[in-house]
Amino acid sequence: MKCKNCGKDLLDDFIVCPYCATSVSTEKQNCYTVMIYNVVNRVAALKVIAKLKNISIKEAYDLLESPEIEMFRNLTLVEAENIKNEFTPNIANVEIICQSEKKDNQNSNILSSNLTTSDNIRDTFPTLPNNLSIGNLVTDWFGSASISVKFVRTPDAPYVFGNNFFELKRCTKGLDFSSTLKLHESQIIKIYVLNEPVEVPDCGNVAGGALLGGLLFGGVGAIVGGLAEADRNGKTTVFDSSLCIDFWDIKSRKKQTIRFVSNESYKYSRFVNACNANLHLGVH
Repeated sequence: MKCKNCGKDLLDDFIVCPYCATSVSTEKQNCYTVMIYNVVNRVAALKVIAKLKNISIKEAYDLLESPEIEMFRNLTLVEAENIKNEFTPNIANVEIICQSEKKDNQNSNILSSNLTTSDNIRDTFPTLPNNLSIGNLVTDWFGSASISVKFVRTPDAPYVFGNNFFELKRCTKGLDFSSTLKLHESQIIKIYVLNEPVEVPDCGNVAGGALLGGLLFGGVGAIVGGLAEADRNGKTTVFDSSLCIDFWDIKSRKKQTIRFVSNESYKYSRFVNACNANLHLGVH
């Protein structure tokens, strides 16, 4: 930030300007970001982006198709408000975020992850709404409405999703994990990306194992048989990161975590940001 009196560049944590001894406002300058999501009118959105960033329609198109949804950064509040006003509701939905608050929240999340569970998240099963319908599927032009994922099996995983990639879909009131699981927004505690390598079995001859298991033991046997066949093949793929979801499981009435890898990992931040912006996570 800059000193209002002498104009010198200062560190964000300065309280007094070392050059002119002027008190520095605690209000952060140029800390606002405009996030764009749920594009309604693609053509109009391209024109607005091209106009605001002084670029061509082709460059605006490339920007719109990129994983980055934070197109406008380091703005004053007035600048952010002006950009937001350009995107009327019939063009796209936008949100203004203060980057300093976002950083503080990230630091808070890192700190809370070092605490015990009882210190930061309630241990007792909450009272959920009577209506747990997850609403309608969301569609948008940024590709944040769904992501292709594969389940990471862990010993304490509460559900089994098979060994193939499937579409995890965002809905107006929750998440749709195909026919295996649907989570209402009130059940979801946290959605985040875990930047740790994870090794996942390749599909292999899953169909053959699933067919044999299905013939012997029915639907559950099909799933188990397919997974066992994948394990026997011994082929695995290492993914650099994974998508994790902490949630309240209705069946066990406990906190649970499910983990997925994706062949569309470039969508991770976009999908997580869209969920955080559009879903009311947790019980309020």
